[in-house]
Amino acid sequence: MQYMLASGVGRIDDSLLPVRPAACDDAESEAAGENDVDDLFEHVTEYKKARDAVIKMYPDSELRMFDAADRPSRGIRETARIRATIDILTQAHDMHMPECSRKSECRCHALADVSQRADRAKFHVDGSVPTLTTGSRIFSYKLRRMLTSEELLLSMGYSKKANLTPFAATAKRTLVGNGYCVPVCALAVAAVATVAGHVTAIKSRDAGDRV
Repeated sequence: MQYMLASGVGRIDDSLLPVRPAACDDAESEAAGENDVDDLFEHVTEYKKARDAVIKMYPDSELRMFDAADRPSRGIRETARIRATIDILTQAHDMHMPECSRKSECRCHALADVSQRADRAKFHVDGSVPTLTTGSRIFSYKLRRMLTSEELLLSMGYSKKANLTPFAATAKRTLVGNGYCVPVCALAVAAVATVAGHVTAIKSRDAGDRV
C-alpha cells in the first residue's frame, strides 16, 4: 500500500469519502425492521446492560430510553448490542469540546469505537480517530453512520489508491486494525531513540533541525 505525504495530525473530516447509504457501515448482518418485536426486545435488553454499566461511571447522566424514531442508531445495520451502545453513549458524553461555541462554526466531530462495551468505548469529540484494533467499529455521531474501512485507512495516512474492494467486511477491519501507519511509527521510534541518546539530531541549512 502507498502512504500520503506526511502532515500534521488530521481530523476524520479530511478522510471522508462519498459512500452509498446501504454500504456505508461495512456491516455483515442487517438490523431487523423497526416493527420487529424480537428486535425491539433484544435492543431493550442490550440497552439495559449498557445503561447499568455506564451509570456507574456517569451517575449524573439522564440515561433515558429513546423512542424508536429518535434513536441515534436508527437505520444502522448492526447488532442490537452495537446499536444500544451507540444510543447510550449519546447521553453519557457531551458531543462538543469545552471551548466550542456550538454555533454554525462548530467543528466538533464525535467518534466512538462501539465495538467495546459502553463503559469502555473510546470516545473523542475533536474528530480524531480512537486507537484502532482488528475489531474496531467507529461510529460518527455527526454523520450518523459507521466509518468505512477505507476512510479509516485514509485517516492513518494511507493513499486513496489502497483497494479493499476484494475483501469481506471482517477481513477489511482486520487489515485496518493491523495497518498502523509506518511513517507515524517511525517518527515515534526516532523520538524515543533521540531522547535515549541512540540518535543524534543534525542541523541542515535547508531543512532545519531533523533526525
